[in-house]
Amino acid sequence: MRLLPTIHGKNIPVALRMSRPDGLTSLLTEGVAPPEASQSLRAFGWLDEASIARLLDEDAREQMAKLVQVNFVRLATEQGRQSEIDAAVKHWEDLDNEDYKESNRQQVDHIAIKLRAVSRELAPESDHRLEAAFTPDEVELLAEMEHARWVGERLLAGWTCAPKPKNEAKRTNPSPISFP
Repeated sequence: MRLLPTIHGKNIPVALRMSRPDGLTSLLTEGVAPPEASQSLRAFGWLDEASIARLLDEDAREQMAKLVQVNFVRLATEQGRQSEIDAAVKHWEDLDNEDYKESNRQQVDHIAIKLRAVSRELAPESDHRLEAAFTPDEVELLAEMEHARWVGERLLAGWTCAPKPKNEAKRTNPSPISFP
């Protein structure tokens, strides 16, 4: 609900994975929440047994989260970020902050949502359909969605935007923690 003022009027859909049918889930599904909430927020998980958490067992989810971190470290290193300065730029087993591991897990949990946005789906390896490449517009949309997911995650975890350097103790980050 804290995100609503930030996303109001920006046509940014937010999917919420819920583990129980009470609290925010009941507000959204019973029509009690404000109209802007029901327009922007979608709850899934407790109703939807086919949610990403159900599609992937914990071992597969954890392995995918580790691959997300490997890719992140590669990209961050290419951009000049250093693990001595930035605690996020470390190999999985060296991450001291569980928040970074959980961020990778949440990114994995959001894969199916992003795929649906570009009319794709997760499929088992045994599926013999041809793989479809993403168009440049789809890649841009997926990047925007991932940034919005990350922003929401950071805001809910109490992070704010502040000048360099990043300060984990104060939960400040120089990266844009705002919606486009």
